[in-house]
Amino acid sequence: MLAYTLFNGDDLDFAYDSISVFSSRKDNQDAVFGAGEGLKDTN
Repeated sequence: MLAYTLFNGDDLDFAYDSISVFSSRKDNQDAVFGAGEGLKDTN
């Protein structure tokens, strides 16, 4: 049986930030885009 978890508040923020491409944390953006550019730089 599969268990589903409903995220809210801080848990949701943590889950969203843990997805590298959506993260506002610089280290996660560096891992995806490289040190020279971030998410905002690609628009």
